Amino acid sequence: MKNPAEIITQIFKPLAEFFSFAMFVIAGSVYKMRKLHEKGTKITFKRFLIEAFMSLFIAGIAYAFIDQFLHFNKLFSYAFCSLAGSMSDLIYSKLEELAITAFDTVRKQIKKIN
Repeated sequence: MKNPAEIITQIFKPLAEFFSFAMFVIAGSVYKMRKLHEKGTKITFKRFLIEAFMSLFIAGIAYAFIDQFLHFNKLFSYAFCSLAGSMSDLIYSKLEELAITAFDTVRKQIKKIN
């Protein structure tokens, strides 16, 4: 039979890990907001929430790859997620370029057929 301290530890360990993950991602978002402010972009709370959500999405993908597949240290995984989250604009722009190129190629192929 487990003692109450072990039960409490098992309950709060996932919460503590999520809190650590969220803090790293928010730190990456704050870093990204500082960079945007230096470039002259007006920072609002709404803009921060949008960037934090986008960073959380990208960081979740990075976490799934780094931690779940490669089994790196948790701290390294969180730091990498923070970095990936702060670079979410770069990742988004590259995905947008890829989609535009793919659709242009398909459009050209359809024109060749007709």
